[in-house]
Amino acid sequence: MGHARQSLEINSIALAFDAAKTDETAKEAAFRAIAFYTKNSTRINAPLRAGDNGRLLDAFRRAVDYGLKQLPDFGQTREPLDRRVHFSREMLDTIIREGTLHDPAFISTSACRLDSSALSLRNTLMHIEAKYAADVSGISPDPHARENLLCSNSTLELVDAKLTRVDDEDDPLFQPGNESVRAELWMRQQTPEPR
Repeated sequence: MGHARQSLEINSIALAFDAAKTDETAKEAAFRAIAFYTKNSTRINAPLRAGDNGRLLDAFRRAVDYGLKQLPDFGQTREPLDRRVHFSREMLDTIIREGTLHDPAFISTSACRLDSSALSLRNTLMHIEAKYAADVSGISPDPHARENLLCSNSTLELVDAKLTRVDDEDDPLFQPGNESVRAELWMRQQTPEPR
C-alpha cells in the first residue's frame, strides 16, 4: 500500500472513530485501526515518536487504544512478551542510568519466545511484563506472530539488564573501532499516562 493510500486509510479510520455514535461503531473503527497498525506500525509510530500529533493521527491513536481495551485479555498481567530492537549504546546507557524507557507510540511485542543468542541486526532483546496490552493476533493479518500490542504512551521500568560485548568479527553487530554490544533487558510496564 503506497504512502498516499495509507494516509487515506488512516484518515478514514480516524474520522469513522470520531464520528461513531455507538460503542459498536467505535469498536468496528478501532479494530480496523488495529488491523491497519499491525501491517503499518512504522507509519503510525514514527510520527507519534516525533511528536507529530495532528488531529487525525491523534484520533487514530485513540482508536487503537480504545480497541485494545475492548479485547478480553486487556488488563491481565501476562508472561514477559519479547521484542527485538536496535538501541544505540548511548540509548542503552540512558535506559540503564534512568531505569525507565518511555514510548509515546505503541509497542509491538510477541508472545513467541525469542532466543537471546540468535544473531540479529537488532542488538537488544526486551522481555516485557505487560498489563496494559492485548493479544491482537485475532485481528492481525499475520496471526502466527502472536502479536501483543501495548497501548500508547507506555513507560517501561527496567528490572534487570545484561550487556555483552561483541568481539566476534563474524557477528553482524561487530563494528571495528566501536564498542558493539548485545543487550537483554527485562522490563515491567507501568500504568500508561493519559494524553
